[in-house]
Amino acid sequence: MRSREIASFTIENAQGRVSVAVGDTVTIHTLNGGGMGGCTIVKLTNRSIHYTQDEGKHVKTIAYDNIYSID
Repeated sequence: MRSREIASFTIENAQGRVSVAVGDTVTIHTLNGGGMGGCTIVKLTNRSIHYTQDEGKHVKTIAYDNIYSID
């Protein structure tokens, strides 16, 4: 694990607290009203979540500041 990678993270917003960890499958809702379902978290850093929706073929990133909620 590199210095900026973390094992788990707790996101706190108006919907409450949600803890996520590498390997969890979640639905991410963004501030602009969009969302992504079936996201498997592959890496957590101090600024963002790295996730995939296709078994690791394409890894995408979203900053914690852009997340409205996680289910």
